[in-house]
Amino acid sequence: MHDLPTTTRPGHPMIWRRAGMMAYGFLVYGLSVAVLAYTIGFVLDLVVPRSVSRGPVRPVTNAILGNLALLSLFGLQHSVMARPAFKRFLCRFVPPPVERSTYCLATCAALIGLFLFWSPIEGSLWTVTTPWLALALQVLALSGFGLLLVASFQLNHFELFGLLQPWRAIKGRELSPPEFKMPALYAHVRHPIYLGMLIGMWSTPNMTYGHLLFAGVASAYIVVGSTLEEMDLASSLGAPYVGYQRRVSRLVPVRSLLRRFSVDASASEKQPQ
Repeated sequence: MHDLPTTTRPGHPMIWRRAGMMAYGFLVYGLSVAVLAYTIGFVLDLVVPRSVSRGPVRPVTNAILGNLALLSLFGLQHSVMARPAFKRFLCRFVPPPVERSTYCLATCAALIGLFLFWSPIEGSLWTVTTPWLALALQVLALSGFGLLLVASFQLNHFELFGLLQPWRAIKGRELSPPEFKMPALYAHVRHPIYLGMLIGMWSTPNMTYGHLLFAGVASAYIVVGSTLEEMDLASSLGAPYVGYQRRVSRLVPVRSLLRRFSVDASASEKQPQ
C-alpha cells in the first residue's frame, strides 16, 4: 500500500511526493468547481455556450440514444467508483490521500464529455410565458443549487471534493474514521445535496424534451445512487445510521414537517383558552 511516514527530512523525496499530491488535489478541486459552475449553467440554460436545451441538433432517435449513453456513463462512473470495493482497488494504484481527488477527476471527465456531446431535443413539455412566474422558477432553481452548495459545506466541502485528504497527509495525519453526524440540513432530509439537484433540474420555465430526458434520467439515478450510498453507510456506521433512516426522510422532508406540525398542535392544545 501507499503508507506515508509522519516525518521526513528536508529534501527527502517524500516531501516532493506530498507536495505533488497537494498540487494534484488543488488542480482537481479547481476543475471540480469550474465543472460544477458549468453544470449549473448547463441545466439552467444560462451563460454557457451549450446547454441541455441549446446546441447542435441531431435526429431525435440518435439524440435520445446518445444522450442516454452519456447519462449512463456518468451514472456508472459516479456509482461504481464510490463503492468501497472499488476504492480499495483504486488505492492499489494511487496513494489513498488522492483517491477522492481521482474520483472527482473522473466525475469531471464524465460531465465534460456529457457537455460536449449532449444533443438537445426540440419541442417543449411546458413553456412559462408569464414573466414573474418564469423568473420565480429560475430563482427557485438557483436556490436548489444553492442548497446543494450549503449542504456540501455542512458535510465537509473540502473532504467531499478531495482537498482535505492530501492536506492531512502533508501534516502527517490520517483522516478520522467515519462517524455518524447530523448537521442542520441533514436533520430534515438524509440527502439535501440530491434534493437541491432535483429542485434545480425541475424548476425550469421551459421544459424542453431534452431537459425532460436529462432531469428524468438524473432523478432515477438519484434514487438508485442514494440507495446504494445508504447501504454502504448503514454497513459502515451501523445502528446509528439505521435509526437515522427511520427518523428522517430520504429526499422530501415529510417526517420533519409532520413532527413540526405535531409539536405545534400539541403546544396549541396546551395554551389556556
